[in-house]
Amino acid sequence: MVTRQTLDKDGREQEALNIPLSMGPLRPDQDKSGNECSVLDVIVNSGVVADSVADSSGHFRHFVVELALQYAERKVCTPQLIVSI
Repeated sequence: MVTRQTLDKDGREQEALNIPLSMGPLRPDQDKSGNECSVLDVIVNSGVVADSVADSSGHFRHFVVELALQYAERKVCTPQLIVSI
């Protein structure tokens, strides 16, 4: 995770988060039961993983997962995703 200072629309400084995230293409696969499913691989920066592990509350990990889900929804244009972590 990278924090940086930016300016808001009124010119005031604000802190912003930058979460490096990459997502592969949608591809077919099978779930644990052998049923067909679609898979998206998500890669985050190792610093983001370390920050997630260090956060004992789990809030940061939840934030990163939600961010990845939003990105996935935009990428595949589907209103509902079933997630297995």
